Amino acid sequence: MSSFVAPSDESFNIDALRALIGNQVSDKDSLCKLIGQRIRIARESTGLSGHLMAVRIGHASGTQLSLWEMGIRMPPLWSLILLAAETGVSLDYLAGVSDEMAPDPSVAMRRSAVSQARLAIDAVARLVADASIRLSCEVSAAEHAWRHVRDDFAELVTALKRVRDQNGTLFDEHIRGGARLLAAADRISTSVANLERAATTPARLRTEIQASAGAFVAM
Repeated sequence: MSSFVAPSDESFNIDALRALIGNQVSDKDSLCKLIGQRIRIARESTGLSGHLMAVRIGHASGTQLSLWEMGIRMPPLWSLILLAAETGVSLDYLAGVSDEMAPDPSVAMRRSAVSQARLAIDAVARLVADASIRLSCEVSAAEHAWRHVRDDFAELVTALKRVRDQNGTLFDEHIRGGARLLAAADRISTSVANLERAATTPARLRTEIQASAGAFVAM
């Protein structure tokens, strides 16, 4: 298994670096000094001391920042990104790639668009989460209510059928509205069965409860 080997000074491609930055850089040390100068210029443009700027990018003291500005040490990329954000200059300027201190306006516009898109996505996510919570509460309340309705309807149907079984044809022939009452009981039985299937769907559950109530009123 191969392991990563850091490039040595001998393998350092100065020609590629010059093509990117220019002839002002001849080696790593000169690049380090160039970056240090630009960090200092950018910091001084903000009016902040080295210590305060260091604290803003997460350092307890200004020692590291001072070493960067003097060109003694090369700052890590993450620190350059933080410095660019704090000083308002472009990352390319700090890295010596560009002489323009001001960030590219198109980059700022893209960042703004991305930021707005993220805010919009977060807003939609919150709406979806809130809607899910409300729907869950509605389903729970509907299920609780329909269980009581189901039990009441089932008891009513059972009682009607028991009356008819105990009175035989007398119920159909001599009790006015008896046949209609039994038909309504059958409809209620069907509605109760439908309620069982619709228990997890609030819209269907509401429809079936209304249908069952209609059958009861029709009695």
